[in-house]
Amino acid sequence: MGEPRLSLAIDNLDQSLLGPMPGEPGWTGGATRHISRYGNGYRSQSQGFSAAMRRVSERSTHIKLIRGSVSCVVLVDQKPVPLTQDILKAKGQTAVVGTTSFTIEEVQETPAKAVTVRLAVKESGKDGGTGSDYTWLNSMYQRLELHDAQGRRFMNQGSSWGNSGPNFAQLTFTFAPPPPGAILPGPANPNAPKGPVGPPARLVYTVWDTLEHVVAFEFRDLPLP
Repeated sequence: MGEPRLSLAIDNLDQSLLGPMPGEPGWTGGATRHISRYGNGYRSQSQGFSAAMRRVSERSTHIKLIRGSVSCVVLVDQKPVPLTQDILKAKGQTAVVGTTSFTIEEVQETPAKAVTVRLAVKESGKDGGTGSDYTWLNSMYQRLELHDAQGRRFMNQGSSWGNSGPNFAQLTFTFAPPPPGAILPGPANPNAPKGPVGPPARLVYTVWDTLEHVVAFEFRDLPLP
């Protein structure tokens, strides 16, 4: 989600609550908008945002009307793509999915059947990089999964990264068999049989198909503190 843009904000005295823009009377030369990315690239069913305004009078008791819009990225489709069919033998393998390349640098399995995978990930993207947008890296936690040969999912026990830049990172994931009855986040594989997971097999990357959508909003009669 992007930064909201307010087109109108007035209090109960019909005074504008929007700050002056550069060149207008009252502008002090400070920042007028703070650009940020709400959500940081993580998939979620809801997101919140904040909008800065100024209270011009102590007699202002509430916001009479506020209008604006906010842009958001909507996840419209998900497609799982296997990076390898045998994770325990995949050290040194490289897979390319679209503009993203994955090199499996290390794979270790513990006696407790936990599997640690270290990958080097590079995103070429448009013009060879992603600029200062690191949200693609944050989304990896929700897009990389370990499955057995029948499609049953392992549980992600945590991840970390190092040696990262705008378009590359070294990621480490730890997967383990989920406890009985556990409900894992994300869409389940409808074709996977029920029961405990088998030996680790496929490392799967989920391709996200997204689109940007602008949502208009309007609120009335909001009390001021």
